[in-house]
Amino acid sequence: MDRVELADRIEAEFHQLFDSLSRMPRQGHSRRDLTKRPVLFISLYSFVIVYEPDLNPIRIMAVVRGKRDVKRILRERVE
Repeated sequence: MDRVELADRIEAEFHQLFDSLSRMPRQGHSRRDLTKRPVLFISLYSFVIVYEPDLNPIRIMAVVRGKRDVKRILRERVE
């Protein structure tokens, strides 16, 4: 599998995950150590997806590499 095929597959998996979250929004877990906002976290590969499950439609707040400083990024983006 070449890089383009791999990127296409990963993109498709993100879309599948987002679709799944929209149909069944309470997937994932909260992380009070990272934010007090009513968001949930779910992972795909090395990425962390942060979303608001109580909105209709749900709101994806961030898609962040897990190795990054997720707390700082969330503070800058969503708090």
